[in-house]
Amino acid sequence: MALCYGKAEIGVAMPFPTLAPIPINETINNQDSQWLATYLSDSLVVSNDMKYIGTALINTNFTSANNDLKSVFTYANTLYKDSQKAINDSDLYSVSPDLQSTKDEYRLEMVQANRAAVYIYHGAKAYKKGNVEAGNSDMEQAIQSLYSVTKHANRAASLLKAYKSKP
Repeated sequence: MALCYGKAEIGVAMPFPTLAPIPINETINNQDSQWLATYLSDSLVVSNDMKYIGTALINTNFTSANNDLKSVFTYANTLYKDSQKAINDSDLYSVSPDLQSTKDEYRLEMVQANRAAVYIYHGAKAYKKGNVEAGNSDMEQAIQSLYSVTKHANRAASLLKAYKSKP
């Protein structure tokens, strides 16, 4: 039985980062404020990528002989590049111990977004070649990575909220 991810409800949404001012509890040796600005900027980009890839997946019938996968390939590639940029950007900063857990969760979130993009791309390629079994397998892995993105994003958001509420 072929699974049709194009019509399946994905149900994975990465929470948008808060754009409210963030009080900075940092020492002179930490780069909390710079990392937070990068986090907000890159998170917004990747969140939008997730929205676009989700729409492309929902609107594509992968098992159709005449499927047009251009948007899936395009958005998977964009998600891959943007999540890799987010990882690289985040790794440039040293943050205070109060913010390190948030940074760690954020990195895990971006790694999973990156993995999801790879699986989506390879799954779409497999479907295009008519290999439904391989396509299904890759898409199942992509879905697991997308759920993991959401889990890590929610943890990072909770940790950031706790950080913001410290005096």
